[in-house]
Amino acid sequence: INSIKLYLNNHNINIFKYIINIPHNIICIIVGILLIDGNIEYTSKKNLNNKNIKDINSKLKLKLIINNNNIQYIIYLYLLLSHYCLNIPKINIKIIRGKYIKILELSSISLPCFTLLRINYYNKRIKVLPNNLYDYINYELLAHIIICNSSYSNKNKGGIYLNLYTYNINELIIIINILNIKLNVNSLLHKSKNKYLIYIKNNKLLY
Repeated sequence: INSIKLYLNNHNINIFKYIINIPHNIICIIVGILLIDGNIEYTSKKNLNNKNIKDINSKLKLKLIINNNNIQYIIYLYLLLSHYCLNIPKINIKIIRGKYIKILELSSISLPCFTLLRINYYNKRIKVLPNNLYDYINYELLAHIIICNSSYSNKNKGGIYLNLYTYNINELIIIINILNIKLNVNSLLHKSKNKYLIYIKNNKLLY
């Protein structure tokens, strides 16, 4: 793969991008990223409606606020996805609520295979759950969600909140059912102010 990427840089032959695919174990990781703060973006939106969608390249991006845990996680994630990345994760500075915040960003190269994923996981600009989500949810995917976008509760003997605010109640219930049925994880719907999230009890395994 590294030699192919080098060849692409030197010769600009885009045809090789069509032979790059994503194996099942890597798709599971990417799906976990998409369920949290990850996004798939079109490389170019010009003439999007006039082109075959399969001929449009897209890239995977993940942006996290820098802390010790996120730095270690992004490095680990980069090692897993380095076949699809030309550059190491980079640091950007953004102004959020009047404060300068350091953001760590992981970005892939632009590939048609990411465009195919975007078709299944987006309705225009809004993330949606794909029909085959059950096939990809596993313990590793759940670990990525917990590392990136969860919080711990000290109430009721503790537990973990999965902060999946992007999704509506029906979509969260679908995720809960998959966690309960496929992974034997005792999860339920929890309301936090005006939003809903998923709560995993401390005794998460069902008996």
